[in-house]
Amino acid sequence: MSLYPTIESLTMSNMAQAQAGFVQNVQGAITAASHGQPSQAILPAGSLYAGLYSDIGLDDYMGISLALAEQQNSMQLAQNQPKQLAEKNPNNAVALTQAQAGFKRAEVKNGVRQVSICKDAAGKIGITVQAINKGVFVSCVWKNSSAALAGIRVGDQIIQIDSETVAGYSNDKILKIFKNANPARIDIVLRDRPFERTITLTKNSTDHLGFVFKKGKITQIAAETSAARNGLLTEHHFLEVNGVNVIGLDDEAIGREIHAAGDIVTLTVMPSVIFETMMKNLSTSTIRKFMDHSVPDL
Repeated sequence: MSLYPTIESLTMSNMAQAQAGFVQNVQGAITAASHGQPSQAILPAGSLYAGLYSDIGLDDYMGISLALAEQQNSMQLAQNQPKQLAEKNPNNAVALTQAQAGFKRAEVKNGVRQVSICKDAAGKIGITVQAINKGVFVSCVWKNSSAALAGIRVGDQIIQIDSETVAGYSNDKILKIFKNANPARIDIVLRDRPFERTITLTKNSTDHLGFVFKKGKITQIAAETSAARNGLLTEHHFLEVNGVNVIGLDDEAIGREIHAAGDIVTLTVMPSVIFETMMKNLSTSTIRKFMDHSVPDL
């Protein structure tokens, strides 16, 4: 079963498949006609005109193969249509492919990975943590830190530190483990952002996605917009725009990130109740001063 980043890309894919089926039908009819076999009706099944001329001899009238000429003309139109559609509509299936850089940077896999980090000259590794529901989660990744360079992201769940399982540990106990760890190498096993998901949206002709936010929290969804069609929800915070962390930025700066992201924007979102719990021990000034906003590697 194919998965698509947006409902718009699903619609475009269905259109492309229908066009491809039509062309294949036409090509089969032309091949049959070139071998002297009766050509088959090329109209869609259920059409009022399907088979209307199949038995009255118009395949060969006065030496001219009318059916073949019509089929060739139809095939040419059908082959040209996807190209014309792509030129007229920038939000097509090609532009919405999963290869799009923002979508790939933002991808949430929920799998388990291991990273190795070290302490800086001050003995810091560059993360803060928050215990939630007997799990330990990364609440802040410091810019230019070992943790940022290792690809650790806000929302990652810490499973083990140097082979020690940390389920149920408090914030203080985690900090103590890091403090006593070997400064040259600390092995951390992480589950990729279990509370997060991504939603890819396409801008309309007025450069809008269809939602209102305040302090990074989604407060309203406009009807008949990409946000509504693709299932974006209120009472969610978005943490990333095209894979780039925007936590701690003011709304104006976030708006600039969205504007600069192009016609296709992938948001990484988290339920607000979880986000607010994760950030409760961090001051706004700390987040703005230390939070990493670098562009993740693909």
